[in-house]
Amino acid sequence: MRQTIGTICALTITVGIAALWAQDSRDAKGTGGYPDQIFYNAKIVTVDDASFGSSVGSIAQALAVRGDTILATGTNGKVRALAGPDTREIDMKGRTILPSFILTHEHPTDWAWAAPESLKHVFPEGNDHLVVRFLKGTGEEQIANWERVLQEATTVAKPGQWILLSSDWGANYENMAILSQQFLKAITPKRLDELAPNNPVRVKNSWIDGVLNTKGLEALKKVFPNAQLEGRGNRGETGR
Repeated sequence: MRQTIGTICALTITVGIAALWAQDSRDAKGTGGYPDQIFYNAKIVTVDDASFGSSVGSIAQALAVRGDTILATGTNGKVRALAGPDTREIDMKGRTILPSFILTHEHPTDWAWAAPESLKHVFPEGNDHLVVRFLKGTGEEQIANWERVLQEATTVAKPGQWILLSSDWGANYENMAILSQQFLKAITPKRLDELAPNNPVRVKNSWIDGVLNTKGLEALKKVFPNAQLEGRGNRGETGR
């Protein structure tokens, strides 16, 4: 897949979800017109596999496009059969076509409370690096329960293993008002040391503000030996 094509880059192909790449070519007959362009003899990477594995999904031979819409992917025969009198057919000669890439600027750990699946995929339960816990319930319930959840995490964490505890602002930010103002007020490095004496801990207030305990600061100083570090921060070494 080293070899790509320049002409495809000129297209503005907007696809809401990757699965649209894998439409069967039969669907194009009901879309109201012939394709403007058909690319065939290609390697069309559909990315129609939504799992967290390494699969890029099915590979199609041909692609039909009208305007900024992908009409169909499929075999050369099925897709080329959709051509009309003015359809431009382009022989890719084995070149690769990729979907556009979006969300290239992302904050996976900052937004982990909203979409924890990716973080839990990288650090599943029982891994050797990081124990992850997300608080649940209303803002008041999260404030009341954070110590209990952290203590539970220490029972499964190995000595010296990092623990990440995060509040949850809610799918509609319904918990944001109370948590952004109240959650970290009672959470101090001293209290974290008492609750988790054997583990580096970071408690995060959903977004980027957080508190580290003493062992967390010690681990951080190994990476940033000359930095002036504190136990709380929303950017820099003690933030992200």
